[in-house]
Amino acid sequence: MGVPGPAVAGPATTIIELVGGALIILGAGTRIVGAIYTLVMLGAAAIVHLPAGFFVGDGYEFVLVLAGIGAALALTDAGAWSVDRLIGSRRTTPVSPERVDAWPSEKPRRPHLRKVWALSFPGQPLNSHRTSSSKSAGA
Repeated sequence: MGVPGPAVAGPATTIIELVGGALIILGAGTRIVGAIYTLVMLGAAAIVHLPAGFFVGDGYEFVLVLAGIGAALALTDAGAWSVDRLIGSRRTTPVSPERVDAWPSEKPRRPHLRKVWALSFPGQPLNSHRTSSSKSAGA
């Protein structure tokens, strides 16, 4: 096949595919595994499958599909039921409405955050949690 260093490349590819596949099923380290898997598949396409042509059999069509799937996993989120999401939700703290009063009420620095507020709390104005004394003191 012409693979350089077959004694290392074969076992390394096997480990990457087995361990990486298990991690992807669990949703752990999905972006990293997806990026590594993309590199492995592009290497396999260039070294082994390219001379055989495009179509399935010995061609590089299926290998490019697998590289595309790996790239999609590397560029997107693992999903709601993943270990990545479980770990990530423990690291982030949601913004409380008390922090929102730091935003200027006349001309927001970040207008897109008003849209997020409107979607998160429908029917509630941005500064509705402020009292009249804090409006006069803060504005």
